[in-house]
Amino acid sequence: MHPQPDETELNDAPRIYGLIGGRFQKLGHSGDGWDTLYRDTVDGRFWELTYPQSHMHGGGPPRLTMLHLAVAKAKYRLDG
Repeated sequence: MHPQPDETELNDAPRIYGLIGGRFQKLGHSGDGWDTLYRDTVDGRFWELTYPQSHMHGGGPPRLTMLHLAVAKAKYRLDG
């Protein structure tokens, strides 16, 4: 299922992997290589893939969080 306009965080792993494998475009990684920035090719929103449970193997389950443009530009050094 595609993200709804009011959704800002996704925690369902199969849904996340479906989105990043299809509808979302990868734009880059954070400086430490753990976080990944994606853009929704349909609505243009930016989403950050993280693994916030660092105490678990592989960082635990994935999480997608919607980022505002200013945050995405600052963290991922986007042009424009």
